[in-house]
Amino acid sequence: MNSETPVFKREIIKPKIRVTAPPHTGLAQVVANQYGIDISSVPYSGSKITAADVEYYNFKLTQPPSTPEALQLAYKLGIDLNVVSMYVVPEYGNKMKSNEPYILKVNDVEQYLDNLRSIRMIER
Repeated sequence: MNSETPVFKREIIKPKIRVTAPPHTGLAQVVANQYGIDISSVPYSGSKITAADVEYYNFKLTQPPSTPEALQLAYKLGIDLNVVSMYVVPEYGNKMKSNEPYILKVNDVEQYLDNLRSIRMIER
């Protein structure tokens, strides 16, 4: 045996900085993966991102320009605002320029629902 004892030095390994996703449920991650959404881009109001947050965020991404109130009403009622925009003809008047997109409002959703009720009554 060698009279010299080998000296082992311990290296302190610092962890690399990782960007982690905000707190979220496992189901939220599954739903985000299904839609191809980066979970860190989903806004949330509670303590963590839920599947409902991801569903609503995906709904918002697929809708035409609209007010937050119109989005919430349409989501609650299960209405696609793309369909609403086809049936509701906005009154452009002189106020709007031709290159400005029309922003759907709550009254547009309500008008669509009224028209839908009328169409259903006629079909009977």
